[in-house]
Amino acid sequence: FHSPDFFLPPTQPTTRTLVTIHDLSFVREPDSVMPGMSRHLNLWVPRSVARADHVIAVSQATRRDLIELYQTPPDKVSVLYHGVTADFRPVNDASRLNAVRQKYELGDQPFILSVGTIQPRKNYQRLVQAFAELPEEYSLVIVGSKGWDYQLVLNEVVTQRLTHRVHFPGFADDADLPALYSAASLFVYPSLYEGFGLPVLEAMACGTPVVAANRSSLPEVVADAGLLVSPIDVGSMADTMKQVLADIDLHRSLAAAGRSRAAQFTWTATAQQLVTIYQKWLN
Repeated sequence: FHSPDFFLPPTQPTTRTLVTIHDLSFVREPDSVMPGMSRHLNLWVPRSVARADHVIAVSQATRRDLIELYQTPPDKVSVLYHGVTADFRPVNDASRLNAVRQKYELGDQPFILSVGTIQPRKNYQRLVQAFAELPEEYSLVIVGSKGWDYQLVLNEVVTQRLTHRVHFPGFADDADLPALYSAASLFVYPSLYEGFGLPVLEAMACGTPVVAANRSSLPEVVADAGLLVSPIDVGSMADTMKQVLADIDLHRSLAAAGRSRAAQFTWTATAQQLVTIYQKWLN
């Protein structure tokens, strides 16, 4: 029995069990977790990890956390990376790019993009603060549903007097994401903690230069194909964003490097590795 999302339900004693753990953000960044969920996660996730025959982590960072925080034996944890589908590739069709701008009311301005639920862990408050230092020709687009404590980000936009430059189009359809990534001048992912960081991979696959936090799993996903910054250093984040936007050669090299890096992560490879894990435990 493979439980692909943190919790391992009761099984027969003879059933081999696997559980996938995506991250331990509720341990590493407890203040960024919705209070009602924290107790539930801290109670049941370690129990699931202890009871499972084998554990799948979605990154080396998550594997290290399992070993360090739960004292999980190293040979009990395998790393299984996510992939990116072929749909995520550069979109050059002007009509498709214009259509997605109109659909999400983004206007004609060049924009910086971030994708993810609006919640404290995504660190959007500091992103807004850093964006305030950028030239006025740019807008900031944060795509994602409203999560817990989302009002903090909206308040920061008001505080920075950026209501006319920061857009929250809400949840975006999967089919629109490649065009949104492609239309963006830059993708920024300042998250305080990520088990993997799939939006970073999607942005790179679309040829959009990436600036990401230098924490948790993001350095191993981005490698040298993007620029890494401290997510709590607003000045450094702003300077790095300005650097990419101002340097055409850097912009192009990051776009090319990102596509090459993303090509190394495929769902086919993920599936093949997962089958190997299944076969090992079935035998």
